[in-house]
Amino acid sequence: MTHGGDIYRNKVHMDFSVSLNPLKTPAEVTAAIKRSVDLADRYPDLKQEEPKSMIADAAGMQSGNVCVGSGASELLMAAVRAAGPNKAFLWEPCFSGYRHALQAVGCKTVRHVTDEKCGFAITEADIGGIEKDVDLIIVCDPLCPAGLNVDQTVLKQILDLAKGQNATVILDESFFLLSDYLAQMGCKKSDRAAGLISAYENLIVIRSLTKILAIPGVRCGYALGSRQMIGKMQKQLPEWNLSVMAQEAVKAGIGVIGDTDFLKCSGDLIRRERAYLTDGMRQMGLRVFDSMAPFVLFSGPPHLHMELQKRGILIRDCSDYMGLGRGYYRTGLKEHRENEMLIGAMKGIIDAL
Repeated sequence: MTHGGDIYRNKVHMDFSVSLNPLKTPAEVTAAIKRSVDLADRYPDLKQEEPKSMIADAAGMQSGNVCVGSGASELLMAAVRAAGPNKAFLWEPCFSGYRHALQAVGCKTVRHVTDEKCGFAITEADIGGIEKDVDLIIVCDPLCPAGLNVDQTVLKQILDLAKGQNATVILDESFFLLSDYLAQMGCKKSDRAAGLISAYENLIVIRSLTKILAIPGVRCGYALGSRQMIGKMQKQLPEWNLSVMAQEAVKAGIGVIGDTDFLKCSGDLIRRERAYLTDGMRQMGLRVFDSMAPFVLFSGPPHLHMELQKRGILIRDCSDYMGLGRGYYRTGLKEHRENEMLIGAMKGIIDAL
């Protein structure tokens, strides 16, 4: 299973294989999507002026620093093509979409597996594996599937190293606004991107709106970077790549995200339910890795995912991740009742072993 969310080939009652905001889709976004049906007889704005302007205002940047796309995956592909790398560097285990995008441009890739004893965190020692001829580095914050935020000192070291050897950095922040970063830093606003991009013109930040707004079927996200980098990305995207539905969802969603109460409520719910799942699984004797994200990485019996699937529950089998293997899983978070049902089903399976 390359990705989670395969409800089309499985009989699923509860899908924990995808990681979305358990607060669910904001009412304002749902209403905007419904209204967009009446706009289906017209083309979306080719220049995406209003969505870009709203994103730029929220990020403290200019519209020329914004690229909007049909989900983070499309933007990742465009960013890789814009960078035109010969040799890329990945820390594993990581999202399979990075390898997909790099293979599409025929790029040689160096893959470094982080230490399980450190929870698969990227440490200063892991930076030493970046070779001098690497011209693209992809970093995910928080790490997926590990769930840890990248240490800010380590991130700066990565950016400084890349700048020194004229390498592009793609910082994937698909889950960033749902991570513990805001609470830990005591930030009221979500954005560090403007400061990073002003200091590092070689940086592209990619954000998914799928996760925070819980709208994976709509497909929308955005990238932030220097005008030069965003201009290169824009040339790698098809015209009208954002549907009218996605365009309206972006506009409504950026307004919702700008409300710090929404971010706080989302973060509080994630931390509370993550703690519940973590404690419940550890009481069963499962090894659960510390997480700062809306998902949890754990290890357990090698057929646990198959037994859960028989009960209509889908979790992410992580056996295809480099550095992991059979018996490693990732689960997203849902509302408490559903999380209780997951714990109950897992306990029943494990008690029967």
